[in-house]
Amino acid sequence: MISEEAKAIKLRAFELLRIKQIESMEDGIQVLRYNHAQGYIQHTDYFALEDGGGKTNFDPIMGGSNRLATVFLYLSDVEEGGATVFHKAPRLDPQRFPHAAAPIKNRTKEEMAEVLGNKVGHWEVDTALTCETNLAIAPKKGNAVLFYSQLPTGELDPMSVHGGCPVLKGEKWAANLWVWNSPRYDSV
Repeated sequence: MISEEAKAIKLRAFELLRIKQIESMEDGIQVLRYNHAQGYIQHTDYFALEDGGGKTNFDPIMGGSNRLATVFLYLSDVEEGGATVFHKAPRLDPQRFPHAAAPIKNRTKEEMAEVLGNKVGHWEVDTALTCETNLAIAPKKGNAVLFYSQLPTGELDPMSVHGGCPVLKGEKWAANLWVWNSPRYDSV
């Protein structure tokens, strides 16, 4: 049974995308919690074309279904860190994009490893440092980020590579909703 809140969130996501809401074009809302030093390694939200193993067509250009967009909701503020970073996005002028995260503090690798609990050589350190130089959206309770995994042509967009910057201080609560380009199963 889906709550009224979840229904409202899903409806709003489809309104943002300006497409008709069809249940078979959405995944369930996933709630996430990140504690100190936790984040998420860089990835795309779409499935690689070969992931279907010949049984599932993930190629939108060839009539297949794949994740079109992600709506990522921030459910809490974070004292430091925890931004969503886009690894291949160009640098943006913070005057024009005020929700982009401020640089973490320009720490060295060694300093960042210490802040993260001596995680020397771990991906979390590199990701946290990337948050200083790439487009990173700071978590702000009540805000959301909408980004696309496909280009208007239907091609999967490798520029959508993103990750979760490790939480340096505090705790992060978030939720995501993935929307597909076409129904994944028959709608009733």
